[in-house]
Amino acid sequence: MRSLIHIPAPTATTQLRDDVLLAWLEALPEDVDLRELRSTEAQRRVVRRACELMMARPDEPLSMLEVCSRIGASQRKLNYCFQETLGLSPARYLRALRLNGVRRELKRLGAGSVQDVAAHWGFWHLSQFATDYRRQFGELPSQTLRGAALMHH
Repeated sequence: MRSLIHIPAPTATTQLRDDVLLAWLEALPEDVDLRELRSTEAQRRVVRRACELMMARPDEPLSMLEVCSRIGASQRKLNYCFQETLGLSPARYLRALRLNGVRRELKRLGAGSVQDVAAHWGFWHLSQFATDYRRQFGELPSQTLRGAALMHH
């Protein structure tokens, strides 16, 4: 820094900036491997396409095999991409998407019975549905429905 004291301020700033940039560039590896970046972007594209497909008709859920077939990925690849990108399986993502659909519908005025709404969103095993719903939202679907009825009265 002492050598910069006698240099006019704009020149000193430029020299310091250049020295920092050169030191930074020297610290970079000569060969940068972009394969990992490309594979990460490819994983995100697979997940994005699958999510778009799932969200297009969440009340008419596709099987994972149908999702794989439509996006052109194996089930193993789809699972890997979801785990790497979102930290959960595609089946868990789809279940969460559908559970949120049920919740929105149960909160609407005149939603119907829990069984009807659950069936509309593709949940046929009601005790498993209630368990999953409670795990995700901290209450039973019947409690959501009652709470919505109280809010509208």
